[in-house]
Formats: sequence, structure tokens, C-alpha cells
Amino acid sequence: MRSENTNILVLLDNVSSHHAPETLTHVEIRKLPPNTIAHLQPLDAGIIRNFKSMISKEKVLYYADRLDEILSRFEEDGQEILERELETIGNVDVLVAMRWAEEAWASVKCTTIFNCWRHTGILDEEL
Repeated sequence: MRSENTNILVLLDNVSSHHAPETLTHVEIRKLPPNTIAHLQPLDAGIIRNFKSMISKEKVLYYADRLDEILSRFEEDGQEILERELETIGNVDVLVAMRWAEEAWASVKCTTIFNCWRHTGILDEEL
């Protein structure tokens, strides 16, 4: 970071186990106020809510695609197989869920994150 002349800001919650070294260069460490209530935390200020809504959209699209796929095979597979597949349509493996999370996080806009941080009032305006 020194050679690139870049600086970073590290925010830590105010826990006694978090000790910040004093010899860091190009790194500024700030601790959140003690007993920070939920509305001061940027994740609780809307980032998590936005992420969850994006995951919900991914789930709806996935279930709609699965339902279309199952219904398109209705005549050739028969009703018994169709009913069995419809009963398990909500079963999702971990890889699919991880892909939902990846897509959802990619859909969270930088402005959402910025506005949530600004809303908390934790950071100075110059940052």
C-alpha cells in the first residue's frame, strides 16, 4: 500500500479483544462507539434487507424455471412423477443457494452501501 500510496480504513466494533497496532502506516483504524445500537450499523441500516430482497428475487426466478421445466414434461412423465417432483421443488442444494447469494450480492448497488454508511453517521463526510 505504501508503494501505491493508498490508504485504507478499518472499522472495528468496540470489543476488548480488538486491539489495534499503533505502528500501521497507510491504515487508519477506528472503533465503533461502545454499545452501538443496531441503527448505527450499516448492515442493519439496509444492506442486509437489500441483499435478502435480491435473494428472494433469485429464488422466485429459480422456482419459476423449475416449475416450467416440470410442467413441460407433464405428458411424457405422467402425473405420479410430476406430483413427486412438485413436492420436492423447494429442495435446493447448497451450490444453488451459494449462486443465489453471489448473484444477489452482485446486484446490491454501491449507492445502497454508500447511503447505508452515510445514514449511520459513523464516518466523517470527507471519507
